[in-house]
Amino acid sequence: MRDSRLIQRLKTPANPENPHNPFAFGGGYRNGGLNQEVMTFIKGFCRFDYMGAAEFEWGAVPEGLMKLLPNVAQDKVVIKDKTINILYNPDTSNIAEIRKRIHLWAYEDYNKNLKEQTFLNGSIEEDGNEDSFKAQITGWLELDNGFMFFKDENMFNGFVKLFEECNKEEEEQNEPA
Repeated sequence: MRDSRLIQRLKTPANPENPHNPFAFGGGYRNGGLNQEVMTFIKGFCRFDYMGAAEFEWGAVPEGLMKLLPNVAQDKVVIKDKTINILYNPDTSNIAEIRKRIHLWAYEDYNKNLKEQTFLNGSIEEDGNEDSFKAQITGWLELDNGFMFFKDENMFNGFVKLFEECNKEEEEQNEPA
């Protein structure tokens, strides 16, 4: 696996009943490079935190998501009594290494090798505090290797369903006529 440098923070929608555009990017591609169908699907359970760096704006999110396909596997790890669900591609990622990295990020106050901070430590410690910026971060998409991890079960299940739909569409397109 490559070193991790870019991790997109994910938040639950501010208003799940009336979700808005889940991207908070200053520039780059429309919808961060995701098509409208995917945007409509994910906006009910996810919004993307503004990362403050151009590397996140020019198609890195869809590229990171595509790295999980077509073989998305699930795992979990418990950190500080909190279950963290993991999505990864076993063909391209090593789950032991992923668990190791998540543990490291969860116990560091400052993630020195990353372009932007995960705030995983604060997110777990401040869980339940609705006023906390860090507690609002409930998922992460690692863009260099293409794996995801979540403290929010609803967001995790939403992405599982998204990948199932993507794989189903791919199978239907590859069926002989």
